[in-house]
This record gives sequence, structure tokens and C-alpha cells, in this order.
Amino acid sequence: MAVQTQTVAIIGMGSRGLSILEQLIGMSRHADQQPLQIEVFDPQPPGSGLHSAQQPDYLMLNTMAGQLSAFSSAFPACEPAGWTFLQWCGAQDVRLDERGHVSTNGLGRPVAFGDFVPRALLGRYLQHSYRFLLQQCPAHVQVRHYAERVIKCRSRSDAPGFRLRSLTREMNVDALFLTVGHASSATELQDVGATVAIEGLGLTAMDTLASLTQGRGGRYVRDAGFAGWRYLPSGREPRVFMYSRSGLPFHARPHWYPTRHAALPRLFFTAVAIGDLRKQNGGGQLDFQADVLPLIKDEMRAVFYQTKVRLDAPRQLEAVQRTLREAVARPALFARLAEQWGEFDPEQWLTTQRWTGEAGTYGQWFVEWIKRDLALSRLGTAHSPIRQALEVWRDCRDLLRLVADRNGLTESSTLAFYDTWAGLGNRLVGGPQKERHEDLLALIDAGVVTVLAPMSDAQQADSRFDSVMAARVAPSGLSGNRSALLDDLREQGLIRAAHAWPADGIDTDESGRAIGSDGWVQQRLWVLGPAVRAAPSTTITSQRRTRAAEP
Repeated sequence: MAVQTQTVAIIGMGSRGLSILEQLIGMSRHADQQPLQIEVFDPQPPGSGLHSAQQPDYLMLNTMAGQLSAFSSAFPACEPAGWTFLQWCGAQDVRLDERGHVSTNGLGRPVAFGDFVPRALLGRYLQHSYRFLLQQCPAHVQVRHYAERVIKCRSRSDAPGFRLRSLTREMNVDALFLTVGHASSATELQDVGATVAIEGLGLTAMDTLASLTQGRGGRYVRDAGFAGWRYLPSGREPRVFMYSRSGLPFHARPHWYPTRHAALPRLFFTAVAIGDLRKQNGGGQLDFQADVLPLIKDEMRAVFYQTKVRLDAPRQLEAVQRTLREAVARPALFARLAEQWGEFDPEQWLTTQRWTGEAGTYGQWFVEWIKRDLALSRLGTAHSPIRQALEVWRDCRDLLRLVADRNGLTESSTLAFYDTWAGLGNRLVGGPQKERHEDLLALIDAGVVTVLAPMSDAQQADSRFDSVMAARVAPSGLSGNRSALLDDLREQGLIRAAHAWPADGIDTDESGRAIGSDGWVQQRLWVLGPAVRAAPSTTITSQRRTRAAEP
């Protein structure tokens, strides 16, 4: 009797789609010879997702090259596993110029672990990784790619599974993985006029600024000033004004230095501590600000003093760590450490309130803030206790997921977490590479960019602009959804929002299966990615792993 072929669809073949494809292939290599048909839907070349291999070279990653891989270290599809991004760059003999862009003349230096490289390179690598996975398919596994979008999905009435429809075809599948990423920006950079206002100070704003300057022929040359660069305008740039609603800048990513030191242990913000808090609450939900944030602050203090001691008196580090582990009265302990090693108050770095001051002084304040932050970023975590302490928000993001996911917080605290604390974490550890802020200083010095005091709307400014560009990542929750497929799934009740806005990502169970409007788990529908997490700034809730997805 013929063995029936199982058909699985993956909608969205970016980095998360690659992860699912790898797992399906890996399981098929070790299972019975069950025929498996994998149908891949993505209008882009499979693998790269939004990391287009054709995007301009000046659009850069804010994740280090050595931290990226398309392949799982825990459940590889094959042995040996596919190349990491850094290995692929070496095999391709990629060379970088002094600006970190791909060298066009074959000269320059190889890509290093700590480099922030053009995103187009990652797109090329992800496409290579997709082709590599196809080569690992056993004979009973077939993969087909359709360069189109699925716009409708219906539960089958005659059998378990779904019926998918695009503009050109319909098909039945036994199971569905929805792995769509961030919505692409609809910002149009052509014909913006002579004066442009950019709303935002984060990654998207820096990309927009690069497109309006380098993208129009401007160049940077070495300079002896603090920024290290001087901008040479092409004459085709608009006059750019930048502002944000809060006025609070993003911290640049720290420079990476090779180190032989082991990672510092987690002492206070741990899974055990969170479990103990839940037990004290009768296994119930927590309040982030009241219950969890104090643990994070103590972890930041502990990391600061361990780093300080390791730099100034390394032989005392073990004793200090023992004292921290055995501490009963933490405030008294931190007071003693402050007397000996210097004061560190996490509170001054955890600002969530809008900048206040005279509007006319903001521009100078902003430049001074960027310069101070750049100085810390250039020191890196290896040489800056402050920078290492801030990285707690990145190093512990797996634990932050544990705290916030699956109704781990009260409803009001969940909304506050995504409205306030996720944004704070993104400003602390999800900012641009330091080179972007060096460029920004050079653009301000050249008179191309003016930074305005915070405001909620560009119409509040004294100046008038030919165009206003909202340079922010669009929320990926269901209320801000622009996907016909997600609209269709929601209308049918196959998916629902986990919470109200701004935490209105798709509700899933612990296995990533969608939960319908009736509260029942959809046994054959899995959802992964930003559509689940909802918040536009998801660095601190992105699972810590060496996958190629940008936070």
C-alpha cells in the first residue's frame, strides 16, 4: 500500500523559516521514510527575508558578525552543520574597507568577530543557507518555493489541515508554520523635498539618515576630531531635522574586544529567583516594576562591581563574587561596595520619562550625550563597568521572555512592559553600532542635520518641512497588522490577540501553536516571530540564540 505524503507549508522563508526548514529536514533524516512535501511561500528570494541581498551597502547590521548563524547548534539538520555567518564570510573572502563596507577592489581586511557589516551580506548568507539545506534533504523530502503571498487560509472540512490560497493557486496542507517577520517599511525616500523631518532616533532613523546622505552621494573622510570622521556633502542632500517623542537617545552598541575572561555569573536576576517569586505569589502572575525590576537593578549592580574589580584588582574578584552570592542584606552590601569601588546607581540609566528642559538647549545636550555614550561604547564591555552593567538587559533577554510570556505578568503589568520597559531595553541595548553615532556627529558638524527638542508631532516645530518621515519599526501586533493572511485568520477565529494593544501579538501555547478565538489550541498551526511578540522594539524579548534574526 502506498504511503501517504505529508504536506507542510512554511509561510515566510526568512531566518525563522530557515530554522523550521532545518528542523523538518533534520527530523526526516532520522525518522521513517515518511514522504514529506514542504511548500515554501515567500515573494522574496528564499532565505533572506527582509535582509535583501540587493540593498545598499551603507545599511548595516547592529549585531556582530561572530554572533550570527542560520543553523541550530542544538538540533542540526546534518553533521557537520552549515557554516556560521563568519565562516561563510571567510569562505567568500569578503573584505571590508575602513568604513566597514565591502571592499570593491579586493583589498581591505577580513571580516572579524566584532564587525557590524552591511545587511546585504547577511542576505547573501541566508540565501546560501537555504540552498545548503536543500542539499541536505533525503530522497523522501521535497521542497518547493513559490514566490508569492498566501492571502487566504481555511480549515479543511474533509480532513485535518488547511486550504491555502494565493493569487495564482490553491492547495491543501496538513500543517502550517507561519514565520513572517517585521513588516517592511513603506517609507519612500524619493522626492522628499529640500527640508525633511525624521521622527525617531533609533535604528530605522539611522537607516533613513544614511539613505538621505550616503545614498545621495555624500562621503565621510578621516578626521582628527572626536567623531573621527568629516562629512563631505554631495549637494543633493535635503536639510534634515531629527526629533523623537521622548527626546531620549539610543545607546550605541559597545565595541567588541577579544577576552579570555569567562562570562560573569548571574546572581540575582535568575530563573530560580523568578520561580521563588511566583511561589510567594501562590504560583501566580508578577508585576514587572514591583517584583522583577528590583532583581534586574541588583544584577546590574553586581555586574558593575564584578567588572570594576576584575579591571582594578583581579585577585579580589573571587572574594567579591563570594560576598555577592552570600549576601543577605543587599542594600548594605552595595553601599559597602560603593564606598570601596565607586558608586553605581542603575536608576540614572533607566530613564523612561520624556526629556525636560529649555527647547533651545536640547541640541547641545544631545551632542554631549552622544559623545559621552560614544566614549563608553569605544571602551566596550571589557573596559567599561557601566557598559557591562547595561548589557544585563541583553544578556538576560531569555529570562525576560520567561517573565513576560504566557501571561507571566498581570494584565496591567503586561501592557506596561510592552509600552514602557521593552522600549527602555531597546534604547539600552538595541541601538545602532557606534559608527552610526560617529556619522551623526559628523553630519551635525557639517550642518546637514539639526536635532530638535522632543515633540509628539512635527507640526509643533517652529520650522516647516517639505516632508515628515516616521522612522520607526511598525508595531507587529494584530491591531497594526497589514497582512491579508493574518486578517483572514483572525476573522475565522483561528488566531487571536494575546492581550490588548500594545501587547496584542498572536496568542500561542508553549509549543508555538496558535490559540483560536474560542481558546482552543490549533494543533496544526504554528506561529513564530514578531507577530507573536507584538512590540516594535523586541530586542529584550528576543530569545537569546545564535540565529541570524535581527532583534
